Amino acid sequence: MKVGKVIFNNTELGKSLQILSFDKNIQTDILYNNNGFQKAGLSQLYNLYINDKYKDEIVLFIHDDINICDLFLSTQLNAAMKEFDIVGIVGNQECRKAEVKWTSWYDENKGTIEHQCYEKLSGTIKSP
Repeated sequence: MKVGKVIFNNTELGKSLQILSFDKNIQTDILYNNNGFQKAGLSQLYNLYINDKYKDEIVLFIHDDINICDLFLSTQLNAAMKEFDIVGIVGNQECRKAEVKWTSWYDENKGTIEHQCYEKLSGTIKSP
């Protein structure tokens, strides 16, 4: 776990959480080294937190390549949760088998990466 933490602290999310460490409303539970034979699917990992134990908490699922630029993250999330049950940054209404990332997929017939039409995408994101 120590190696995983060192590596994580150098990711965009790790750096962001270090900056946000002043905010005592933000608590983290980071799952490292999900690979190999014992690898769990994302739904299994998500279900660890989508249950009654966390029903009064705001739970975020964030990739390690995301940079959080808002120093008022917890304030913004608390305000959003007063109006909505679920809030998110980005999404795609259509999942494809060979998805490269949320905005594109690999087309085996053409041998190219294709981009999703904008009507199927929602939200905004800034990433390096």
